[in-house]
Amino acid sequence: MSTEVLRAPPDPYHLGHRPHAADAPPQSTGHGGGGPAPKRIVVGYGFWIFLLSDVIMFASFFAAAWKLEGAGAFLGISEKPTLTTFIYFSLLMATTVGSEIVPHSLLTRALAGLESIVALTWTLVVFAAISVQFADAARASPTQPDPSTQKEERDPE
Repeated sequence: MSTEVLRAPPDPYHLGHRPHAADAPPQSTGHGGGGPAPKRIVVGYGFWIFLLSDVIMFASFFAAAWKLEGAGAFLGISEKPTLTTFIYFSLLMATTVGSEIVPHSLLTRALAGLESIVALTWTLVVFAAISVQFADAARASPTQPDPSTQKEERDPE
């Protein structure tokens, strides 16, 4: 029986790893060993995950409203709309672009307005958080004096 330690073959390109000493363990393994993700990555992914889940959730609400109220719930929609039709409508409502599909009943108009408010509020909150991060970083960094506003010092003669 052999007592050799099995090791993975070396990666000549060091993909995802910093070069390290042969005896030292790698800095991070790529599987959470390097610690939590930076805040900007978490905020970025969180923004898109929330916005896409908002679109899917409201698409199902629009589909349920169409099922409850029938063809009078929307104008400009086919007789048998699919879920992708409602996802398309929901995405356009979330981005406040508008579409050829018009909410006609009170329920669908209320849902369309609510989705626009939720999506815009979420976007504003995330951009405000990003602005605060930039402001904090600007306050923490040392500033250089503006040479155009400084008076020239003259040597006394």
